[in-house]
Amino acid sequence: MVRLGIPTPLGWGGCQRSILRHKDSPIQTYLAIPTQIYRTFFQHQIVQNLIQDEQIRLLIFNPATETIEQWKD
Repeated sequence: MVRLGIPTPLGWGGCQRSILRHKDSPIQTYLAIPTQIYRTFFQHQIVQNLIQDEQIRLLIFNPATETIEQWKD
């Protein structure tokens, strides 16, 4: 098995968005990311490019308090 370094949720999120687009669904999907991961991994330029290119919506949450800190469209 080859790992490309792209987190699995990004791959699955693309599949889900594709399915919903083809069904003309009004549902919008968001990738839920813990705050600490967003502040580290998601600040790399290559990840930012991927998010922008793939139009990935993010939901940033604090797992300790179980609260949503930010929605990013």
